[in-house]
Amino acid sequence: MSTNSFGQTEQFYESWRWTHFTKITGLPSDIVEDIIEADDSTVWVSTAKGIAWYDGYRWNPIIVDSLYPEQRVRKVVKFANDKIFVILNRSLYIGNKNGFLKFTTQNISFTGMISYVCPIDTISYLCVFENADSASIILIKNNKVNMLKSPPPGILLKSKNNIWYAAGANTGFYKFTNGKWKTIIKYRDSSEKNIAVRSIVENKQGKIVIAFDAPKQRVGVWDYDQQDNLIPTTEINQPVRSLDISNNNEVFVVYESGEIHIRNRNKWNKIYPIPRQMINILAIRYRDNNDMWIATEQGLYLFNRRKDAWTKNIYSFSDLNNVVMEIYKTREGDLWVGTLDGVEVILKVGEKKYIRNINKNKLGLITGINQDSQNHIWISSGAGFKGVFEWDGNHWIHHSNTFGNINYHKICKDRSGRLWFLGLGVNTSDPSGYIMDNRKLLRIDSLYQLPGNRIYSFAESAHGIFWLGTIEGLVRIKDGIVRQWNRNEYWGKNPKVYTLTVDLNEKVWFSTFSPHLGTVLDNDSIQWIWKNEEIYEYNQKVWDLKCDESGVLWAATTKGLFCYNNSTWSNYSDESGAYLRELRVVLPTEDKIYVGGHGIGMRVMDRKNISIPIKVFISKTIVEENVAYCSWTPISYWGAIPTEQIKTRYRLDKQEWTDWSTQHQITITNLFSGQHTLTVEAIDAYGFVGESKTNTVFYIEPPVFYRPMYAIPFVFMVSLVGIASYRIIQNKKEFKRSLNNQRLRIASDLHDEVGSNLGSITLMSQRLVRNSSENQNNKEKLSLIADSAMQTADYIRDFIWCLNPRYDKFVNLESRLRETAGRMLMDISHKFEVNVETMKDESIMETRRNILLMFKEILHNIIKHSEAKSVEISLIRKPDLFRLSVKDDGIGFDVHSANKGNGLQNLKRRAEMLKADLQIKAKNGGGTEVVILFKNDAIT
Repeated sequence: MSTNSFGQTEQFYESWRWTHFTKITGLPSDIVEDIIEADDSTVWVSTAKGIAWYDGYRWNPIIVDSLYPEQRVRKVVKFANDKIFVILNRSLYIGNKNGFLKFTTQNISFTGMISYVCPIDTISYLCVFENADSASIILIKNNKVNMLKSPPPGILLKSKNNIWYAAGANTGFYKFTNGKWKTIIKYRDSSEKNIAVRSIVENKQGKIVIAFDAPKQRVGVWDYDQQDNLIPTTEINQPVRSLDISNNNEVFVVYESGEIHIRNRNKWNKIYPIPRQMINILAIRYRDNNDMWIATEQGLYLFNRRKDAWTKNIYSFSDLNNVVMEIYKTREGDLWVGTLDGVEVILKVGEKKYIRNINKNKLGLITGINQDSQNHIWISSGAGFKGVFEWDGNHWIHHSNTFGNINYHKICKDRSGRLWFLGLGVNTSDPSGYIMDNRKLLRIDSLYQLPGNRIYSFAESAHGIFWLGTIEGLVRIKDGIVRQWNRNEYWGKNPKVYTLTVDLNEKVWFSTFSPHLGTVLDNDSIQWIWKNEEIYEYNQKVWDLKCDESGVLWAATTKGLFCYNNSTWSNYSDESGAYLRELRVVLPTEDKIYVGGHGIGMRVMDRKNISIPIKVFISKTIVEENVAYCSWTPISYWGAIPTEQIKTRYRLDKQEWTDWSTQHQITITNLFSGQHTLTVEAIDAYGFVGESKTNTVFYIEPPVFYRPMYAIPFVFMVSLVGIASYRIIQNKKEFKRSLNNQRLRIASDLHDEVGSNLGSITLMSQRLVRNSSENQNNKEKLSLIADSAMQTADYIRDFIWCLNPRYDKFVNLESRLRETAGRMLMDISHKFEVNVETMKDESIMETRRNILLMFKEILHNIIKHSEAKSVEISLIRKPDLFRLSVKDDGIGFDVHSANKGNGLQNLKRRAEMLKADLQIKAKNGGGTEVVILFKNDAIT
């Protein structure tokens, strides 16, 4: 077997082809175990915490049975139309996106008895029915049950068009045909004992492949032909984890070892290296269009086998037609492509013609093409022939002397239909170009005073302003007045304006044959773009700029194709998977985008494929007094763009829109009472908004004393008890103030006196240890003194923190725990998550201290015993709940045998003292989780 076939598997390494689905997109769990597609094309997944279906944007979890809301199902099998089967807790359920019903019948109870199910047609199916000591196969048709004469207990398997039965020990392997079981493998002796089948797959053409787990001589992948013969492949003697076959007969095998093999045209190849999306595969399923679902422990991946977004018009490596410098579309719809070997004409009907020579003169490089008002085609070359050629529909005419016998870089058209021939003069007497007006030639440099006699680019604004890009810089001709910019105003003092265009807002965009883009502001100063952006690269050069009829700016560069839309830059070369480089020209039309360049020929993208639908899902707004916490999740159709890369913007009520950002949450403060509307919209990778706009409404309650239902009782209550309670309140405040002053004084004294002294002891001890004159015994004693002082200082710091009233707030507890984790777990990867719904202003000092001590005890045990590589810390605060969880991936331990340890005893003692619930979940080799739970506002 070949170790690799890159030509066959190279698409697996193209990141743009992969879509990743996780809990963020609605999956019940990131551990995905199976995928099926119902007959109505609804995609279902089975995860470690239940099932879900896909609506094109989000996965929608659905509860099969309310008694088991997040329980893993045993099996998901498609039935008929939109219905599927689910086996949960040995019970059979039938349902669809709208819900599930448990299967029941009058003549037998099925609760806790069904282990396998296989549909036969739209009204009947087979089930394996188990009781305490035996199993049988039953036929259910129109909800009526019939017992079948069947082989001994085993498992049912369904391929696309067939049902199979592996009956296990000392029996055989069978196929269900015409209501009977046909023997495929019959038990004869011990060599055929314990037949076990892992998977049977079948495609639309009826091609069947089987993976055996046992007996030993059958382990691996086998083909099955129409004559009921099992044919061994080269893929034997390896246990299979998952297997599938596509409709074009491609076989994909994942082995228990983690290796992945693929068979195409009867040749097996190993996928190596394994793409990151294929690590820890649990199941593989082909779609009807040969795309692939990959179920893993890190979520679900969709591998997209669609054609590249760009169609290619590319030739062999050395063909001169692969160098394209100009693309022009005529009024008739024909494409004229200027190449290094003349002109390639692609007629609207699809026929191609090549013009490499005219009148025995080889054309070579073509850089300019345009069509005049008489539909004549004109071509020019900036580096080949002198003058220009004209095609009148029947003959080619060479115009040289009348055009000054110079090269012409481009042929452009103004809004009145005149052609501008942009010349590359060499001598001072050479023309800089001509304007052809009704066959009359007007010399440009005679009409206007230009800097130099070489012109590279031209554009006219909607208001009749001419813009010219010359060797000496940008030129504007407005109302006959010529304006040019000083050399010092250009980036790098390079004034050569090689390309320019004018957008729908009358803004001119230009580039000086460099990585930089420039635009002219209203005050005639130049603003430079890309100079400090990630999109900018020093060795990038902008070759062509075009603005299309929808206002999108396109830039063809040596680093690919870029567009500017809705104040957002996008790189089509990366987002579309085309990896375009060395572009020289771009032509955006109403329905297509054409690009050409060095070594890539011409490529075309259908504009229908540009905009990717996006929906924005806004979470429920959390309101606390005059503060609102808002979050939203933008999701593209079929996950074409990762959620974290989608830019959104929002506005509150009728305020201005914010800038586009990948931040998908916001805290809004100082809100006035009343109703508010938050509106969010998203743009796709190419800057198109589409129909993504959505909004949510939330309400800010007015202060209590403004609410009528509270005002009267409140005034009455205050009047009744006001005088009596005033003194009590004042006494409480005075007592609290006095207590806090005492706490603050003690904390300050401890910090200033004890903390300072301990610090001095530590420094002096460490200094003496470093003194080489001391003997080893004294150094060890001094080290012990320093360590003891440091430990005592650490204890004092914690005590001061607990004592100081300024740290009574819950947010300080969170900050202290986070700081402690950062200090103690500095050598271990850790994650600290906080979820706070509401909180009180103060906490009891002793409770706060004990939480900190318990937290440090837990971290100390992890550092000392667990051998963990990562730690997850979760802190949840709700009105009636405080939960602290510390989970590691270490070696774990036996909770019962470890009960005598001081660490666990300390944790239990403090938990009992605080009336907290302490949970320790651990097992050998499986990590440890410690949870401290306070209920009923225990820490306030």
